[in-house]
Amino acid sequence: MVTFRIISVGRPPKDWRNEAFLHYRKLISPFAKLEEVFVKEQKTAANTDIDYALKRETDRILKVVSPSSYMIALDKSGLSYSTEELAKHFNGLFQRHSKFDFVIGGPFGLHRELFTRADETISLSSLTYAHDLARVVLAEQLYRLLSILNNLPYHK
Repeated sequence: MVTFRIISVGRPPKDWRNEAFLHYRKLISPFAKLEEVFVKEQKTAANTDIDYALKRETDRILKVVSPSSYMIALDKSGLSYSTEELAKHFNGLFQRHSKFDFVIGGPFGLHRELFTRADETISLSSLTYAHDLARVVLAEQLYRLLSILNNLPYHK
């Protein structure tokens, strides 16, 4: 069974965003395991070096990334796919990988070091999302691509 892990900077929300995420996790469960890991956001002040903060968050992220996982960084500068293209792309990835780590940055994004470690960078949109919302959008898209690959009508 395929395992998707979403690694996010910050804390899990306690509102509708978490309920939406749990909804998609339940829908995904017949096809794949969907897990999430949260790493501590680096505190910043007005005079904080943002690069330093991003580096600290990256160090925390890399400690939880599985060495055997295919790591995907989420960033608006990444490759952009239609849902059908994403399903086709993952169908090919499923032939070689069964574990995927998706990384969602905090308020300042991700450090450049993380992009060099990632196997690829994908964009959910050219828009910027709050990381709590990005994890819901990602979960929905994972369910949608699994629906396409399993010939379910959800994607239409």
